Amino acid sequence: MASGISVQQDCVDCYSEQKKGHEYRIVTYMINPEKTGIVVCQKYPKQMETEECLKKTRSSQKAGCDTAEMRAQFEAYQKKEWESLVSDEANFPPKDSRWITADLSYVGKGNTYNDKVVLIAWCPDDASIGRKMIAASSIDAFKKKLSISAAHIQANDYDDIKYENVIAFLEAH
Repeated sequence: MASGISVQQDCVDCYSEQKKGHEYRIVTYMINPEKTGIVVCQKYPKQMETEECLKKTRSSQKAGCDTAEMRAQFEAYQKKEWESLVSDEANFPPKDSRWITADLSYVGKGNTYNDKVVLIAWCPDDASIGRKMIAASSIDAFKKKLSISAAHIQANDYDDIKYENVIAFLEAH
């Protein structure tokens, strides 16, 4: 809490549900209007089509009939869903900071299906100096309170959160 802003318990609870139960595709967190705490802003449950697609592709992989076409369809669907979430300015506002935890399913190296939760610290170049300072001084407390030890993505523009760039980050970490 170096910034003097505390991380509220609802953030911990939502992240726990996301990490353990894979309940949400993304959860966005923001500084409350009083500038006293970080709170949950939005929660987006995983879409049923995503889960069905993942089950189908995993079962076909186990049965030995996984195909490049199935993997390509899976990736295309994941990318489309991600891009629809990223394009919503409530999640990634052009002049304000957010913290986003995203539970992503993707085809990784060796054509394996992976699920990972990643933290994205969104602080666009057009955010005010004050917001940038608060965001930078709050990230460590946020990660500590949510027990996130993995590296996070520091995103300052929309190129940083393109699907391909996020997946490349996940594969590297």
